[in-house]
Amino acid sequence: MSGQKSKSTVPKSTVSAATSRTKTSDATQPRRRMVQNYLVIWVDGNIDEKIEDCRNTLTQLRAAVNEVNVCTTPEGCIEFLDKMDEGKAFVISSGALGQRLVNDIHGMPKVDVIYIFCGNKARHEPWTKDWPKIRGVFTSIKPICESLKKVAHECDHDSIPMSFVPKRTTTEGATGSDQKNLDQLPPSYIRHLQLQQLHQEQLVNFWKPFTVYRGQGISKEDFQNLLDSKGGLLSFNNFLSTSMEPKVGMEFIERAMKKNQDIVGVIFIMTIDQSKISTSNTPFAMIDEHSAVRGEKEILFTMQCFSCR
Repeated sequence: MSGQKSKSTVPKSTVSAATSRTKTSDATQPRRRMVQNYLVIWVDGNIDEKIEDCRNTLTQLRAAVNEVNVCTTPEGCIEFLDKMDEGKAFVISSGALGQRLVNDIHGMPKVDVIYIFCGNKARHEPWTKDWPKIRGVFTSIKPICESLKKVAHECDHDSIPMSFVPKRTTTEGATGSDQKNLDQLPPSYIRHLQLQQLHQEQLVNFWKPFTVYRGQGISKEDFQNLLDSKGGLLSFNNFLSTSMEPKVGMEFIERAMKKNQDIVGVIFIMTIDQSKISTSNTPFAMIDEHSAVRGEKEILFTMQCFSCR
């Protein structure tokens, strides 16, 4: 952290690799690919693998997000971001480097959120008010880790791709570009044994039709595709997170539009009638007890098609 000798805790190989990126040219280095669709970048000039406090901090960060990368200069962070081909970055910056770094990276679409981790909250809070992506100024790593779990959950929620099939394609057959739309749909739905087991355990809770909600920010192009698909099919090409609480869906929209004002906020309202779907192929379950974010009344589906009305 800034103003302290406490430093980040990464295994030696990780620190060496991350630090070297802050000092060497990008010219011959490969583009960055992530295991998940997000990662953490911790930026602090005092990072030192030999400091126990630093190692403890990294351990806590990795418990929240699997991939944590370390840089000791703003230039190293920017270089790292430039190598990312896809996904989102959650940046944690020291107070000493924060103001300069935020000015350089705040406009990057791949930077999702920023945290200022420092020893003097009062000193840095005033200037952070001007930057919407900054989630706050913190003197402890614990609240940052709690926030990261929620942000990672939001990122997973927002990254689910969709496929659109217009009504005429489903009723008249597919030719040309319409066939291409159909080909984009997954050939079979993923069966997840754990979800099937949960569904069987909760079967009695879903014998009546019920409504779930999903708030999402989508591009203007996808929004137009959605309008054109009225009466057709909409496929979410991944595990689909929804909530039985409409306010949860609205909160996702508000957060997404705060990050990017060029998107369109959409809330999907889906009626689920267990008697009309094959739950052996597309099981769903309430996963509140298993979720990183409790209290959302989250219903998780495997890949699913819905009719657009």
